[in-house]
This record gives sequence, structure tokens and C-alpha cells, in this order.
Amino acid sequence: MSILGTSLTYDGDKGMARREAVLFLFSLAEAAAV
Repeated sequence: MSILGTSLTYDGDKGMARREAVLFLFSLAEAAAV
């Protein structure tokens, strides 16, 4: 396992978690608006 590959995977996971958090907030806002 290379350090570069690990850091790339870590950055990818971080980006995915952030995207899921944003989608979650959007779904909450939609539920509140309805």
C-alpha cells in the first residue's frame, strides 16, 4: 500500500462524506418547507 494511494483514498472519503452531509441538509430543508 502506497502512501500516495492512501492519501487519495482519504481525500475521496472526505469529499464523499461532505457531499452526503450537504444532501442531508438539503433533504431536511425540503422537509421543513413542506
